[in-house]
Amino acid sequence: MKRHLFTIVLSLFSLLTFAQFSGTVTDSQGVKYTANDDESTCYVSGHEDNYSATIEIPEEFEGRSVTSIGGSAFNNCSSLTTITIPYSVTSIGYDAFADCNSLTSVTIGNNVTSIENHAFWNCSSLTSITIPNSVTSIEDWAFAFCSLTSVTIGNNVTSIGRGAFYYCSGLTSVTIPNSVTTIGEEVFFGCSGLTAITIPNSVTTIGDRAFAYCSLTSVTIPNSVTSIGDAAFAACSGLTSITIPNSVTNIGDVAFSGCSGLTSITIPNSVASIGDGAFWGCSGLTSVTIPNSVTSIGKRTFAECSSLTSVTIPNSVTSVGDRAFEECSSLTSISIPNSVTSIGDSAFDGCNGLTSINVDPDNSTYDSRNNCNAIVETASNKLIAGCQNTVIPNSVTSIENHAFYGCSRLTSVTIPSSVTSIGDYAFYNCRGLTSVTVDWETPLEIDGSVFASSYYGNATLYVPKGTKALYEAADVWKDFGDIVEMDEITIGDEGIRTYCSTQALDFSDLDNIKAYIVSAFKPSTGEVTLTRITDVPANTGIVVKGAAGTYTIPMGPGETIVANMLRGVTTNTVLNKVEGDYTNYVLAKKNGNLGFYAVVDGSTLSAGKAYLPLPTASLPSGARSIKLVFEDGGTTGISEASPLNDNGEMINDNVYDLQGRLVEKPTRGLYIVNGRKVVIK
Repeated sequence: MKRHLFTIVLSLFSLLTFAQFSGTVTDSQGVKYTANDDESTCYVSGHEDNYSATIEIPEEFEGRSVTSIGGSAFNNCSSLTTITIPYSVTSIGYDAFADCNSLTSVTIGNNVTSIENHAFWNCSSLTSITIPNSVTSIEDWAFAFCSLTSVTIGNNVTSIGRGAFYYCSGLTSVTIPNSVTTIGEEVFFGCSGLTAITIPNSVTTIGDRAFAYCSLTSVTIPNSVTSIGDAAFAACSGLTSITIPNSVTNIGDVAFSGCSGLTSITIPNSVASIGDGAFWGCSGLTSVTIPNSVTSIGKRTFAECSSLTSVTIPNSVTSVGDRAFEECSSLTSISIPNSVTSIGDSAFDGCNGLTSINVDPDNSTYDSRNNCNAIVETASNKLIAGCQNTVIPNSVTSIENHAFYGCSRLTSVTIPSSVTSIGDYAFYNCRGLTSVTVDWETPLEIDGSVFASSYYGNATLYVPKGTKALYEAADVWKDFGDIVEMDEITIGDEGIRTYCSTQALDFSDLDNIKAYIVSAFKPSTGEVTLTRITDVPANTGIVVKGAAGTYTIPMGPGETIVANMLRGVTTNTVLNKVEGDYTNYVLAKKNGNLGFYAVVDGSTLSAGKAYLPLPTASLPSGARSIKLVFEDGGTTGISEASPLNDNGEMINDNVYDLQGRLVEKPTRGLYIVNGRKVVIK
């Protein structure tokens, strides 16, 4: 009898243990459970309308283990305040607690491995959450629009999905564990209360807009990070400093745009490109260091950095994007290296404080006080040209449409012969334009719009010597108010000559050729002093010095020069040795000695040269030549010497050293000849 009773009890126990539901069943809390296809598990699939405000999910329901919270299980349960998720649950599904706007407390069992998309979306009363160590991934938008003030993320999370904490505006701090390798797009976007963040060494990628519109004041990016995504820290207006490590190779578009509190940034040598708008609107940025590793600066990279005063672009950069420095109103100077082949449209538009742009190809300085939006093209790519006095480099092959359109302060422009095309409206409405200098032997064909509305009918066109008639017959060019041929100066192997132009010349920006006047004559030594000048009036005799070659000299303002003893000639002129009280000398070289030598009666001095008339009464006895002493320290090979005879030889062969000893074969040094000190070089 006892055995029979035991068998009955055991059978009843077995039935209770293995009795399992099928389909969907609702518990006393109003929670629905749906059986899985296997024989042992189920998941939370939904809820009744009369669900409890406080819900505790059991580990097992009617013989089945509860392993997951299904998608949208508690979606829009606006009365739900507390939820406890047991150890048996491994995943929280898509939209599981979305829009539970009264939910204040969540306990997640430490067997959950994934929190799926939108799981706690817009739980606007949820202020804190602990994500257990079992969780390996937080999916997209999981806690977006929650009122979280603090978050503890378990040590096994490897990825934080897009928008996971999007617009959690109450979040003030968060610790990201070392297990995380990727911070996804928009993870902390709009977390306006977030002031500090620690990014662990495990993170390799910071996604697009990851910290945009946060209140971060400082960020340290670890050496593990290789990429900073687009707009990653955009509009973090409180950010005052940031350290970018050498591991970073890419700074994305608008990465730090709108970081108005950022005052300085150092970009490491590992970075190859700076994305479009990377520092756009960083109005507090005063300095930036761009390393030699950077090859391109994107569109609007530094646009509206209104406090930025100077920028040096390294030789590694080949392109600068459209509007790269637009509205950098404090920018006063910038150097563009010869590596740059492309500068985009309006790269310096609105840089009203910019006074110089140094373009390395021709060492040309662009005086740019207007909009600086003028673009010229070189080798099918673009280079900047400034607004006021512009000399376009010899590397430029074409000037684009509208290149200098509306540059109202542009007064003069020099266009080299390398330019083979000028686009429509290139200089349209440049109302201040007074002079254009060109270098084509045959006038370039251009459209009538190129100089339209520029009042170029009042401007002067300077053309190569011998081409005036061609330009006077060419369309557009013939409409300039005046056409003047430019002078070219050719210097021979001796490196020096006299010159006289019918036009005012400007030597101020020429390093390879210098102009001098004769400012004084010293009778006691037979020397004249040559003083360097830069502005040469028309019809002025000068001495020019430079390496052998032909030089094109630009027009100058023609300031008045006084005390010039040289006399220039603009037509072939017959000279006699003595005319009235003066003896005439011309620059010549005899027996290797360069100086001013007395002319032979009836000599013809060619047009475009100069001679030196000296008072006969003041000449040293026996003088046949006059020596040149350059006030700026220049030399022609002999800086001081006694008068020479007609053969360019010393009058007395006796040469003595400073101790009075006769020297038969003098070498370089200081000697006494005819009672005077002589330097022989």
